[in-house]
Amino acid sequence: NYYMVVGGVANKQASAGLCNHCGRCKKLCPQSLDIPNELDTVRSEFELFGFNYQIKFVNKIAMPSINRISKVFDFFKNS
Repeated sequence: NYYMVVGGVANKQASAGLCNHCGRCKKLCPQSLDIPNELDTVRSEFELFGFNYQIKFVNKIAMPSINRISKVFDFFKNS
């Protein structure tokens, strides 16, 4: 899920919006893809108005809450 990767839930936080069009990836791509252009497409489709606030909400409120709830369930499961 794009939002899990972007928010750093699935891995280190990353998003198409972080691309600065330096072109390094384009030079290294064995398929000669225009990666910066593709990231612009992803950004326009997924990173809509308020996107950065959604990510902050997930990281600051939603994920800590989910982690706490998960620990409670684990406690009762292991009891």
